Amino acid sequence: MSLRFMPHIIYSLALTSFSMHLLYERRATEEDRTHYSGKISILETLVHNLEQGQTMDSREVERLRKLAGVSTSHVPEISRNQSKIGWKEVLLGKTPSEQTLNGSTLRDQGDWEKLEAEVRSSK
Repeated sequence: MSLRFMPHIIYSLALTSFSMHLLYERRATEEDRTHYSGKISILETLVHNLEQGQTMDSREVERLRKLAGVSTSHVPEISRNQSKIGWKEVLLGKTPSEQTLNGSTLRDQGDWEKLEAEVRSSK
């Protein structure tokens, strides 16, 4: 095979790859747009019904919220009393002597046995 055609082969492969990527992105964007427009439509219907003063069952409202994907029951609570994490812990991690349970440091084997008993009793 002659090397004089190699740049043309590389250019055609690059052009084909780029066009396939753009086609994939266009389809993904279109799919996302229809997905979000469906969610918006459901929520607009819910808002419109509530603004008109129509009484809706709480189960119906919750069903529409779940259908739209707006349920906030899965969001974890952020605890304000958590200790701050320093850069040393981020980069190097905690040493075994720094691992704590309910604010007390676990230093010896007896503490680990207490931890194990507590975990078993909670099950």
